[in-house]
Amino acid sequence: MDNHPSEDTPACPTSPGDRLRLIGAHLCGYALLPLLRLKHRRFARDAYSLATHLEDDLFPLLREDKEEWLTLRVAKEEGQLRLTGTGGARSFEFPGTGFMAERLAVIGVESLRLDTQLE
Repeated sequence: MDNHPSEDTPACPTSPGDRLRLIGAHLCGYALLPLLRLKHRRFARDAYSLATHLEDDLFPLLREDKEEWLTLRVAKEEGQLRLTGTGGARSFEFPGTGFMAERLAVIGVESLRLDTQLE
């Protein structure tokens, strides 16, 4: 099966209606992204701070131990959700990740496997 468009299919919209629909889709995307960013700003802020902590502090430790993966899990202790991590023989706890753990639990994510070798 060939993934290239056939000669009968134009590469870009040619009719005025198709062009207006394309422009409308782009404008909706430009309007929707800031609204999504505003709605999920707390999750994005928490995820960014966790990602920088992982990249700057934990991944170098795991690379020294030749561990390829860090597994983040949603843990429930004393009625509170939070994220914990395991990488080989090391265990990590991430305080202040309750909101992020709740959001992951809502969508059904129990664990995340992160590659420590990526740069």
